Amino acid sequence: MRRTCVGLSMALMMILAGGGLRAQRCAEGDCVDGAGTMTWPDGGAYTGQWKNGSMDGTGTMTWKDGKRYRGSWKNGLFHGWGALGWPSGEWYEGFFSGGKMDGTGTMRWKNGDRYSGQWKYGAMHGTGTMRYAGGRTVTGTWNNGRPLVEKPAGAGDTAMAGAWRIMCKCFPGPESPYNCPSTSFVFRADGGGTFEERRNSGAETGTIRWTLKGSALTITRYAGKKRAPGGPLTFTYNPAKKWYASKPALHGPEGKIMSYCVIKKVGTK
Repeated sequence: MRRTCVGLSMALMMILAGGGLRAQRCAEGDCVDGAGTMTWPDGGAYTGQWKNGSMDGTGTMTWKDGKRYRGSWKNGLFHGWGALGWPSGEWYEGFFSGGKMDGTGTMRWKNGDRYSGQWKYGAMHGTGTMRYAGGRTVTGTWNNGRPLVEKPAGAGDTAMAGAWRIMCKCFPGPESPYNCPSTSFVFRADGGGTFEERRNSGAETGTIRWTLKGSALTITRYAGKKRAPGGPLTFTYNPAKKWYASKPALHGPEGKIMSYCVIKKVGTK
């Protein structure tokens, strides 16, 4: 909701800045082709460069309610580098295009959350880092204001951070032509981490995203930017054993045997 409100505020300000109020007055200078100050009856004012009667170049716009933009303009809209502030204390500094946040920039919300990265059409889009007021940091890829990863672990999940190890048992028995892999994980408190899986053919490493919802732990492995084969791993907490266990599942390239796995934090009994 917070991101949506920012977008609505931006849209409103674009209307005002783009000439939505026609009862303006050129208080000083040249407000057609040059440098001048334009004022509006509601208390708004712009001081800066003009071209063909529109704000074009560099200039500063202030509104009666305390909103303020300082930076580059084109055809009456924010365009290029600029800084936009709201009376609530929220602010954005970075690039604009056609009146919207577009390019690289930093946004800070009144609750202390802060995002630095790429924007497109007024929304977080591309690579960036969100630093939450509670201390959690998420770095990744964003699409239209949403992260392209599972929701990071909350502050209550920080106890999950650390090294974990999967132990698997394959059956019907050792005569099976397949060996269960040995996998180690390092969880970060922000819901990310790394993995290393060892097989007879060698080791595979990559990154992970993990979520904990109630007693269900889900781990998704990535090789580069793509998900590793096999899909997400799901475990359920066993309070008696103090570990997370999977359901028996088919294992191996031909699916002829079953595997049962548990994951426990390194150092726990």
